[in-house]
Amino acid sequence: MTDTEKGPGQGAPNSSDGTNPTGLDLVKALHGLGAEVRNLRNPDDEPMYATNCPLPHKSQTSWYLDSDRCSARDHAKTAMLNRFRDLKRKRNEEAKAKASTPPPQAEATEAEAAAATEAAVLALMAELLDSDGLDQIPDPEPLIEGLLDLDTLAWIIGRSGNGKTFVTIDICGSVTTGTPWHGHKSVQGKVVYIAAEGARGFKKRIRAWEKHHNLKMGANLLVLPRPVLINEAEWGALVEACRRIGPVLIVLDTMARVSAGMEENSSKDMGILVHQAERLREACGACVSLVHHQGHKGENGRGSSALIGAMNTEIRVSMDKKTRIVTVENSKQKDEAEGEDLRFLLAPVDLGTDARGKPLGSAVLTETTVAATVDPDKEDVTENQAKIIGIMQDYFSAGGTKSEIKARCLKKAGMTDSSWYYAWNQMVEATMVQADGAKFTYIPLSQRI
Repeated sequence: MTDTEKGPGQGAPNSSDGTNPTGLDLVKALHGLGAEVRNLRNPDDEPMYATNCPLPHKSQTSWYLDSDRCSARDHAKTAMLNRFRDLKRKRNEEAKAKASTPPPQAEATEAEAAAATEAAVLALMAELLDSDGLDQIPDPEPLIEGLLDLDTLAWIIGRSGNGKTFVTIDICGSVTTGTPWHGHKSVQGKVVYIAAEGARGFKKRIRAWEKHHNLKMGANLLVLPRPVLINEAEWGALVEACRRIGPVLIVLDTMARVSAGMEENSSKDMGILVHQAERLREACGACVSLVHHQGHKGENGRGSSALIGAMNTEIRVSMDKKTRIVTVENSKQKDEAEGEDLRFLLAPVDLGTDARGKPLGSAVLTETTVAATVDPDKEDVTENQAKIIGIMQDYFSAGGTKSEIKARCLKKAGMTDSSWYYAWNQMVEATMVQADGAKFTYIPLSQRI
């Protein structure tokens, strides 16, 4: 077979004039295939070219080709060129095969994902219970018999000034000391209380309860005198802290303070709030109780209906505007019948004097059988007045300047300048807000009579 009859990659490359290839012709061909080519000069100043060509049996072989000594080494040059072409073709085929074959790690990842999915399906199927299997589910464990259960969510709602914090502290006192709550057995354990509105007034209420009952809540009561926001990273730290402490009751007072920045009427935001409260419950099996303001129109707590739907228990606190009787109504029990209403009086407790000699005092709940003579505190307010009252309760319970309250109402409640001024002037005229220097506070109807 002549060189002209050989296929591609066989035989020596043709020179530009049709004669046997010179070193320069071979070097050009190798360079076109990607080989490294260098231009050298020998001692006689004759042109010489060097190329490095990997061969199958050696890692690298150097060939020195010159234009004058080419004819005697045509076979060697042709063999080198063919080997280089074969090697390049082999490498191209290997690259294509590698590209079309999934990496072993990818195959393993897909197999692991399929195995994990199958394991999850089998695990879920194993959890399904038939009718007889329902007997494996433990019955609810009471925290306060007939009122609150362990491992549940509860809501304590009421209008501002109606005594809902006094009721909550009274419950905490029974749990921390293991004493019955007005005839209802209680489980003794630790209570974590998030006093998000501050602990100065809270301290007096605790001391009043301890003095009245001649009992100490002691180390079983753990109070955090500031809010922990539900939508911030610190909430995870609170969850872990409660897991380690192991409380039987966790109180968030108030819900508005721990959910600042979230929209109460948004089912999405309130769904997040419920999820975060559930994290606390799951961490330690406690009853998680959220203290919340009642809407100014209607009997339910403010906010999305997703809230009441998620609660196992709702306790509604109201105050008779004439007799000052506090009524505690068990208005929802998800898994059992609601209990009877309980009525209390707020009895004053003398706590002596402070460092300046100023008298100190607070109040505690004392049970009464006297029935309320009038309906609970229901104030007829306009929609804009209700917005201002809600803002003042949530953000200015200790008072705020007129400009601060207005700015918050415009930002949070979507009010206009004119609607705010009109509603505000009506409230001032009706003594619904009271000035103390430059600051204003909301005065509930029950405290204005």
